[in-house]
Amino acid sequence: IFFRAHRLAMEQLVRGEVDTDVALQLGSWHEELDLSHQNWASEMPDWWDRLCAALGASTVLRSLTISHVRLTQPQMQSLHGALKLNDSLTTLTLNDSCITDAALSALSPAFVVNTCLTTLRLAGNEVTNQGLAALFADILQTDTVTELDLSRNPLAEAGTQCLAAYVAHSTALAALSMAGTCPS
Repeated sequence: IFFRAHRLAMEQLVRGEVDTDVALQLGSWHEELDLSHQNWASEMPDWWDRLCAALGASTVLRSLTISHVRLTQPQMQSLHGALKLNDSLTTLTLNDSCITDAALSALSPAFVVNTCLTTLRLAGNEVTNQGLAALFADILQTDTVTELDLSRNPLAEAGTQCLAAYVAHSTALAALSMAGTCPS
């Protein structure tokens, strides 16, 4: 019941039925939000902006999952802005969301500012060597990521070398998943 009430509050927010403050009050006790498989873009073009505004203002959300939703570079820039303001999110899952190197490069600078994020899941996207280089350059500055999932991304040998350099320099990383990652 609690999860359904929180999800309803967030769905009302992205539909424009309630404002950010109301949605956060309705769901303030809940720490996890899964918006996977949502197709609000056709009905509500501003749903992403509303979600990012709520994320930036949230002080209780610990885990956000947005998987199987195509995420663009402009959306990742908005998420970047929200993550810079958020000081509670520890887990971000963006699996199977068609994230490109450019989109990841738009998001990764947020990890220089956001020191709460410890788990980052990017499985099944379109991230290659270039995206990894940008990501690692930024997350090494704070070195708070303890779990990283890059499974099912098209990495070439240069990408695995970049990953090896990251692993060698990171003191925080405890779990790394690369299942199904093969050279492109």
